[in-house]
Amino acid sequence: MSAAYQGAVTAANRIDVTSQSSFQGPLVERSLTLGQALTTYPFGTLSYVPTATPGNPVKSVTVGSPSFG
Repeated sequence: MSAAYQGAVTAANRIDVTSQSSFQGPLVERSLTLGQALTTYPFGTLSYVPTATPGNPVKSVTVGSPSFG
């Protein structure tokens, strides 16, 4: 079986790629296990990393009251 995915793949620990796969986007993980084949395609440099990305500290926020304009 083969699969293709375009977008970010994030994992707190490990990503397992066990069949023919192609990715276009960042793979963010502590460990990557490759099986049969993996094809990656270029993806631009990220200048902004979302708060939920592993290793990026969580920032506290204050939620205000809703306003209806």
